Amino acid sequence: MSVKDLFDLRIDDGYSFRNMIGIFGNESTYITFQLFPDEIVISFINKTKCATHRVKIKIQYFYNFQTNGELDDSHCFTFETDEMFKATKGIGKRDGIKMFYLEGDKKIHIQHIKHMNRDLTHFGALFINIVNSDVCDYKGPKGYSKTPNISIKAKEFADICGRCNTLTCSKLEICGNEFSVKFEGIHASNKKAFIENFASQSNSYVDEHGKNRLKKDDFKEKMNLSTVVLPIQTVKALSKIHNVSPSGSKINFYFQKDKPIKLESKVGTYGVYKIYIRNYMN
Repeated sequence: MSVKDLFDLRIDDGYSFRNMIGIFGNESTYITFQLFPDEIVISFINKTKCATHRVKIKIQYFYNFQTNGELDDSHCFTFETDEMFKATKGIGKRDGIKMFYLEGDKKIHIQHIKHMNRDLTHFGALFINIVNSDVCDYKGPKGYSKTPNISIKAKEFADICGRCNTLTCSKLEICGNEFSVKFEGIHASNKKAFIENFASQSNSYVDEHGKNRLKKDDFKEKMNLSTVVLPIQTVKALSKIHNVSPSGSKINFYFQKDKPIKLESKVGTYGVYKIYIRNYMN
C-alpha cells in the first residue's frame, strides 16, 4: 500500500454491508463515515428527523484494515447515499467488498470481491465522490439500561414493518414498557389496521405460534415508558433490517422515560447498529 493511502479495508461479508446501505438510502440523502484508529462510525439523522442512525464497526472484525499512521484522532468522509448504494448493489450473498482512499483524493474507491475469484486484480474500482470532510458525528442520548427491555427476532420486527406497507398504513406506533412492546399499524384516517404485542420471557407465555405473549392481556396495566409514532417512509426502511444481521438474530429494544426508543441490531459479524427513534413531527 502506498504511503499516500489513508486507509485500505476489506470486509468478507459484503452482502450485509450492501443491505445496510440499502436501508440508509431510504432514510438519508447523505451519510458520514468517521474513521478512528480502532473503529469506523457511520451516522446520520434521517430525512423525517425522527431517527438517528449510528453504526460502529470494530477494526479487528475486518479481514484487513491498514492506515498510514495518520489517524491519530479521526477522519471524516461524507457522500451521497445513492452513490454508495449504486456502487454496492451488485454485491452478492457470498461476495466481499474492498474500500480504499488515497490522501488528497476526492473520492472513495470500491471493489467487489466475487466469491468465485478473490483476486482483486480482475476487478475494476467504482468511485464515490466525497462531498464533505467536516466532522459529523450524530449520537443518541446516554442513560439507557445495559439490559434491553425486550428482544425480538429481527425477521419478526421486519415483518411488522412490512405489514404496515401491505395494509397501506400511514404510520406505526411503538409503545414500550418494562417487559413488553406493542406495535400498532395506523391508517391515515387514524383507524387501527393491526395490533401486535410482544413480551419478554420473564413476563410471558409461548402461544401456539411460538411467540411470547403477555401473561395479562391488558397492556395498559403495565407502566408505559416510551411511545413513538414513525412515518411510513421510515417503517419501509426498517422492513429490511433483518437483512443486515445473521439469520435468527434479534433486535434489542430499550425503553427509557423521556428518551427516544433505542433499537440495537448486529451488522453481519463485525458491527453494531443502533437507531434512536422519536416521534415524527409533521
